[in-house]
Amino acid sequence: MWRTTVGHLMQSAADTPALRATLLAKLKQILVQERAEITQMILAEHIDSFLSDIIKFLLTCFKDLASRQKCCECLSELGAIDPGRLDINLLPDFNCEEPEKSALVKRLTEDYLFKLLKKAVCQAQAGYAIQELFHECGCTGELVTKHCSSQGCSRQQPDERDRGALALWNSFRPDVRDSLNPYLSSKYSLRENATQPDLPIFKQKIEYRSWVVTWTAHLIGVFHTLYLGNQENRKLACSPIFYACRQVISYDIDTALFILPLLVLNVIRSGTTEMRNDILAEINAVLEGCKTFVDHPKHTVSINDDGQLCTQEVFYVVAWLTKWAETTGAQASASECRTATAATRGSAPRDQDVAQVVGMLSQIQQLQIAKASLNYKAYARSLMHLENHLRTLSKQQVELQNQEPTKMRRDDCVKLLVSENAEFLQRIFCGLDDPDCLSGLARLRQKTSLCEQILDHESTGEWNEALTCYEQACQYCASHSTDYKAYLQGRLKCLRNLGRWGTMLSLITSEVSQPSASGVAIPSELVSYGVQASWRLGDWARLESFLAAPTCPSDWECSLGRCLLSLQSESVDFTKNLAAACGNLTAPLTAASCESYQRAYPSLVKLHILQELEQAQRYKNASAAEVWRQRLAITQPSFKIQEQILNVRRLMCRIFRVPEEEATHWLSIAKTARCGGQFQIAYNALQQAIYCNGLTAAPANTQTALKYRLEEAKLAWAEGRQIAGITLLKKAMTSRFAEATSSCDDSYKETVTEVHELMAKVCVTLGKWTQQTGNAYHSIMPFYIQATIFNDKWEKGHFYLAKFMDSNLVYFRDTQSMMKVPVEQIESQCSDLVKTLSEYGKALTYGHCFLFYSLSRLLTFWFNFGYHAVSWPEGLHGESSSKHVEKQKVRIAQHISSVMQSIDSLTTTLPSYVWLCGLPQLISRICHRNATVYNTLSVILQKVLTDYPQQTIWQMIALCQSQNALRRQRAEEILHGCDKRDVPKLYHECSRLCKQLLTLCTLPLHCKASGSQKMTMSSDPALRPLLDMHDLSLIVPLQRYLTASLPASGKTDRSFSPFPSQLPTLKSICDEFTVIRSLTKPRKVTLTTSLGAECPFLCKPRDDLRRDARLMEIATVVNKLLKNDPDARKRKLYLRTYAVIPLNEECGLIEWVEHTNGLRPIVSQLLGDSAIQASVVRSILDPKNPDTFDIVLHKQPPIFYKWFLQTFPEPSAWFEARQTFTHTVAVMSMLGYIVGLGDRHGENILIDLSTGAAVHVDFNCLFWKGEKFELPERVPYRLTPNIVDAFGLLRYEGVFRRVAEITLGLMRVNTDTLVSVLETLVYDPLVEWGREQHDKSPSETENVDAVTTIRKIASVLKGRLDKSASGSQNCFTEQLSVEAQVNQTIEAATSKENLVQMYIGWASWI
Repeated sequence: MWRTTVGHLMQSAADTPALRATLLAKLKQILVQERAEITQMILAEHIDSFLSDIIKFLLTCFKDLASRQKCCECLSELGAIDPGRLDINLLPDFNCEEPEKSALVKRLTEDYLFKLLKKAVCQAQAGYAIQELFHECGCTGELVTKHCSSQGCSRQQPDERDRGALALWNSFRPDVRDSLNPYLSSKYSLRENATQPDLPIFKQKIEYRSWVVTWTAHLIGVFHTLYLGNQENRKLACSPIFYACRQVISYDIDTALFILPLLVLNVIRSGTTEMRNDILAEINAVLEGCKTFVDHPKHTVSINDDGQLCTQEVFYVVAWLTKWAETTGAQASASECRTATAATRGSAPRDQDVAQVVGMLSQIQQLQIAKASLNYKAYARSLMHLENHLRTLSKQQVELQNQEPTKMRRDDCVKLLVSENAEFLQRIFCGLDDPDCLSGLARLRQKTSLCEQILDHESTGEWNEALTCYEQACQYCASHSTDYKAYLQGRLKCLRNLGRWGTMLSLITSEVSQPSASGVAIPSELVSYGVQASWRLGDWARLESFLAAPTCPSDWECSLGRCLLSLQSESVDFTKNLAAACGNLTAPLTAASCESYQRAYPSLVKLHILQELEQAQRYKNASAAEVWRQRLAITQPSFKIQEQILNVRRLMCRIFRVPEEEATHWLSIAKTARCGGQFQIAYNALQQAIYCNGLTAAPANTQTALKYRLEEAKLAWAEGRQIAGITLLKKAMTSRFAEATSSCDDSYKETVTEVHELMAKVCVTLGKWTQQTGNAYHSIMPFYIQATIFNDKWEKGHFYLAKFMDSNLVYFRDTQSMMKVPVEQIESQCSDLVKTLSEYGKALTYGHCFLFYSLSRLLTFWFNFGYHAVSWPEGLHGESSSKHVEKQKVRIAQHISSVMQSIDSLTTTLPSYVWLCGLPQLISRICHRNATVYNTLSVILQKVLTDYPQQTIWQMIALCQSQNALRRQRAEEILHGCDKRDVPKLYHECSRLCKQLLTLCTLPLHCKASGSQKMTMSSDPALRPLLDMHDLSLIVPLQRYLTASLPASGKTDRSFSPFPSQLPTLKSICDEFTVIRSLTKPRKVTLTTSLGAECPFLCKPRDDLRRDARLMEIATVVNKLLKNDPDARKRKLYLRTYAVIPLNEECGLIEWVEHTNGLRPIVSQLLGDSAIQASVVRSILDPKNPDTFDIVLHKQPPIFYKWFLQTFPEPSAWFEARQTFTHTVAVMSMLGYIVGLGDRHGENILIDLSTGAAVHVDFNCLFWKGEKFELPERVPYRLTPNIVDAFGLLRYEGVFRRVAEITLGLMRVNTDTLVSVLETLVYDPLVEWGREQHDKSPSETENVDAVTTIRKIASVLKGRLDKSASGSQNCFTEQLSVEAQVNQTIEAATSKENLVQMYIGWASWI
């Protein structure tokens, strides 16, 4: 209900600006009331897009000055939501096309002038503008009455001009026409009061609005002068339109901003050289308005908000002109190709226009824009222009060398330029908060200056090292020099980040006199640092002194200090100070709202803090533990962000005298600092947790004491003091054990206290640590067992106990391990197996944080154990006496019964959506030879089928078409045995549809020799039954409708629904389909949903799509792992997945990946006629001479990077798209590497045209099949020059390398989970693995090829690198670290020796 209300509020606020503030106040009330549900939405596995819409709406409202305060209040209620959880695009549609005259009039009138008619202050000016626009287009009251009114429908046909005018009038909405009708015959006039401004218009401290309006009005006058001098020139035809708006722009800056780039374009291409020079001078004046680029990292640039907005507008105009020139030039080239006479039109007007604009833009230095952008904190823009500048220099240097290409490589030039501009790049990457790029830059840098060392230390949080550098620098500077002041501020910053606030105050005091005593003014920068140290120390007298200083700035720290001081003193000024602090954030939020949520995030964190201050003051206490916990959980999980919030909270606890809560917040600071690698800060916070109560030892309260000891031990472990950490935990456990266990009676398990939860955490931590230090089994096991006793309903305790016992079940890892094992050894582990399965089951019962690991291991053990239990215990042999062996067999029989009972109980205990997550593994064992196992398996499958029939049927339908008779029979038994009413209908529909799709797949078609061909189903009798299938109850099998979501709470919830209540069903199938040009001739068919959406799919014949399906399942699991990992979530790592539905062993259905284009077609389009032919490449490349690869690159250098510049001209969008491309390439490269994915040519790697993500398709060449080609593949994945160059100046260093390490590290930790997905192929093998023999088998058998492949994958995951990537096959090294393994694959993928040997169709030079 509230969602609907909010939707209406947002729509109303967008349509009626006058009521926006009131509507935002109502929105705030709703956000407060629905806080609990909104928090659940934020923490959900897949965040609701509606929440992103709310935040986007609020940020866009910052353009309205009157609404900013209310927007801040709403955003503060929402909190600083982690950017990794949201998908928000704040960038406006970057439409650089010059509209036609009528289109321009329509947009000006409907989107701008019409809204101004409702404002009394400018109603006359808006009316005049509309009147003149209608007059210019010939749209009169007489014409409209004559041809459009019901009374006067003329039979006379209007002429061409009148038809255009009528078309314009009819294009307006009815409500707009009603309001505009009086202006068709109005006779407004204006009193001219224009004055000629001094050029350039931009001056220091000029107001943004004044500058925009004055420059726009000046350009309108210039353009109108050109028009009066040559009214026949078609280029000047729009001048009267702009001239009509000459006064209305003074009242509405949005109108001015809309026409400004159009005016600049028209004056450039139609004006004189003097006019173009005036525009260039204006742009340069704005860019030079900020201070010049400085050499020291700590020099600050004084930037006023108006200057920042002026610069932002210049950036937009330059980007708009650049995009216009590229688009118009491309259109002209395409027109030339289509027109036979175009070759004779070298001086066409369009070409001249592009040349004028390009010439103008070339006079604006890229480096100048980069420096200005950096000073105004537009870091993405700065990086884009700096890269363009360095690429141009690199190209020039290569051309000037005039040497052999093998002697002067472009890559070498780029690396040299990167090293020379390392400090500039370093500042940009620091501003972007991109540690990956900083680490990559450090690897490429040839030398390091002191400033670069400082930035390196600061970016990695090495504040002690940075402090040392600053102190050394201060020793060599005069005490009153500018450098000394900059380094002094650097020292203070380091001390603040180290938590040494008392030292900060001492340093400030030693540098200047006391302000109240000597009268010497403290520099404003030192005042700000003094305020920061004072409020963090709770030194209210010193804080008041600093805030009273005449040089006290109005920055964030001082604003926050005033709020805290007024809160502590209960001053009536609190509300005023809070409003002032909030008001100071509106300017940076306004600038950020034009770019990205990430740029706005620091300001949102400050709003988050102010909201909590307001709540604490309102309720006069700081006891909001649960609300604060939830608000902290939604923030970005980084020390830099959370430390600010926690420090203010613990100070509020001190103000309101809640020492226990203050101690808890100090412990939270310690934990956050430890996780962020800030060990000194963590230690200081631990000490404060002791002394905030006036104690001299650990807190006396059991709960707080356990938290303290646990955090103290974890800090010791993180610092490398493992033995000390274990000792501390053992002491804590011993001292508190009796107290914690005293309540472990029968009622304990019903109500678990926080002390018991903490003791369970202590036990699990001890178990993990003692396990890592190599202790014996019997000394580790008790810790895990005790954890489950303290907290029997904690998923993590049961999981780690099960995982530990799992590691010792050596005979149950696969069926091969259990063959020929003596009965004594089997029996000794059967008991542990029963316990392991029980613990995995309990972990699944209480939560889903480890769902995929727990479920996959549970099913693997159950299936493998049941496989051999058929011949047990009679088939076992022993080494002891026969009597003893018989006793062992009896016990084994009891264990077999226990295992089966354990699984049986889980069939009713676990919700169906848990089993649904393991459905591929379940259905792969449908031919299990153990009757008891099969009976339980059929119960599970029928339960899942009953609860989620739509999703289950799509995954099981291929079994009904299987060539294996037993598999087909059992699948049909399960489907027919389900007693839910709609299952038979769904099965019948799906079966019919499947058969018809198979007909489409296998039908012989006569197609053209080249190119794709469109055909119709209605023209072929065999396909008409497929066309007749419509209005089905079956859902359309899209990936998002087949993948279950999980509860946001992390707890297993039987009432949770993993899918929306209403999913779109199959309405109809489009008659037209396309036969794709390919060896197998796949068919592209379109399914229409009940909601009217068209969903294309690919029907692929003669291909075993179970291979693709397994890889998509692994990708889905990897996405879950990436989503749960903080490092991966911060980087928004993911793989683009799509539905793969095998219809049988040879055909299937693949969800079409829309809005994509192949890498090779994109590069070919960029190259145009300059593309080098494959035959030329073949004549140059010599497999025995790697240097010939450089010759090819010299002839055709990388060009793919230009696609990102052209497709995403706005810098933030450009940077985001390139990061997304690099991330997705890295993640998929690692996944492809571990499963032996080959044949990654340019058509099998698609690029998402809207996000830049790389999407891989066609997984036919899987499991190292490429190594068996006639020309074996030599590389582990595709990392060719165009891909590497598109990563940016750092190439594969930095982002690609770090993301690859994160991904491979996660997959290595979860090896068992990933391998279990592929284990389905052991019992349901691919056709190429001897499928015929498997199909003839009367029962389930293992496939040797599948077992061998899975073992190889497990070896690669564990770091046993396959050297086949470098030349030799099937040779494994000793285990490598993740970093070393990634490095070896990069070297193999980029090696010229390997690339030069790839087959020519792979196009290794692209």
